Amino acid sequence: MPSIPESELIARIALHAQWLASLGASGTQLVLHDADLSSVELPGVDLTDATLASVCFDRANLRGATFGGANLASSSFVDADLAGADFTKANLDHAVFRNASMLELRGFRTSFRQADFRGADLSGANLFRAYLREARLEGATLRNVNLTQAELSGAWIEGADFRGAEAADTVFVERLHDSAASVIEGEMALQCLVAAAADG
Repeated sequence: MPSIPESELIARIALHAQWLASLGASGTQLVLHDADLSSVELPGVDLTDATLASVCFDRANLRGATFGGANLASSSFVDADLAGADFTKANLDHAVFRNASMLELRGFRTSFRQADFRGADLSGANLFRAYLREARLEGATLRNVNLTQAELSGAWIEGADFRGAEAADTVFVERLHDSAASVIEGEMALQCLVAAAADG
């Protein structure tokens, strides 16, 4: 996985900003595949509609960054700081967020199919209508998360903390076992029990 010199990365981000501002008339869309951006410092960066598939952002500082509509499939954010980041309508299928800080992250209609959130802290995140089918949420903290109309079919939630989570309308959870109890309450607990009974 090749690394990118900081000067080149900054230049390419500037071209991407120009591309966004001009609606594609000038500048260049940021497109990276299999790149190593581990430990990069890009708080507040706007990478809307960028293509960043299979990119390594491990331990990166991306607080408040914007990735709306971006393709981040199979990218890695292990131990990254994503607090306040905006992933609205982004593709994060198969992405890895182990032990990441994702406080108050925005994931409206974001696709997280088979993403790995084990040990991550998503407290206060907005995952309205997010697609979390078969996601790994074991040991994750999801306190006060908005999961309204989210899709969690086949998600693994052992040991996850859902206290205060909002889960109105359709939320499907199938893989809830007694081996490592999750902390779930209210309507969320009811839906989990119904789904678990149906699955069994």
